[in-house]
Amino acid sequence: MNKFLIFILVGILITLSITIYFTSQYQEAISQDKTAFFVSILSSMWQDITFFLLVGVTAILAQFYQHKGEILRKRVHNLFSNDEVSYSTISYVENQIRDLSIYCSDAASILEVLEYSKSKKAYRVSFHNKYYLCNMFGDVPYESVIMANVAPDLIRDDIEVLGEISSISLTSEKGEKKDFLNGDHVIPSTGFSQPITVSLDKKGRAIYEMKWWSWVDQHGNSGFSMKRLAEKYQVSIENKSSLQVGFTTNENEPPEYIKFGEKRIISNRQDVPPNERTEFWWFPPKGLEEDIARREYKLHPILSSHRQGEKPIDPI
Repeated sequence: MNKFLIFILVGILITLSITIYFTSQYQEAISQDKTAFFVSILSSMWQDITFFLLVGVTAILAQFYQHKGEILRKRVHNLFSNDEVSYSTISYVENQIRDLSIYCSDAASILEVLEYSKSKKAYRVSFHNKYYLCNMFGDVPYESVIMANVAPDLIRDDIEVLGEISSISLTSEKGEKKDFLNGDHVIPSTGFSQPITVSLDKKGRAIYEMKWWSWVDQHGNSGFSMKRLAEKYQVSIENKSSLQVGFTTNENEPPEYIKFGEKRIISNRQDVPPNERTEFWWFPPKGLEEDIARREYKLHPILSSHRQGEKPIDPI
């Protein structure tokens, strides 16, 4: 219970106790002029109660608004219980905790193989990443600028357009959708990066989405990672091309093939930490296999903070 509320209650009890005590001690005086006595005692009692109420309520309101403005910083300070820690250090830890307060209750990467180019020896694949963002705090809103990064899966001089990003959006709980792109943007070899502002109310939720397409090497690697913890994360591939698409979740094992119109869930993980890549490997279409060594894969510089291959995809 709030200490100032206790102050109010104790003050009122003391006032009532004193009033009852003096009433019992001066019965004779009361009997001579009851009206004057009760008017006097009630007036005095009301003044005392009003005093405790005004002081207590004022203190509660002051504490509430002060607490509201620095609620997270106070919690950090109380957590470490060390008055020698500087304000800047507390502020830094506060910002780190604020960032960690956003997580994904659910996330999905949905891939569609659109076509295969025999001359490029590559698939053209559309990607749709969908994240259900949640604010863990029930009394602290969230607002931050994050970077939306997309790296091309295949970089070759003979391919004029490596890929295009068509949508980056944030949809609120009320269904209000905010688009951060105007039209399609070509993904250069250096990768695409766009700052976006994410705002969530207390206990707020929103859907963050990215859509793009890219050429992928038929002997290449694809992977995804998130900026926030994901309680559930699923990766699926649907084949919309005329050939059987080859892939594997373990580069040392033979490929599986997805027929036209077939959809395959290739990963279903829980409690995926930030910046940890979920990876798989492509193979040429069935009937067009080549007996060549797989090209060495290096993580694109725009994704340098992500950990490559520490925990590969878990096949279902």
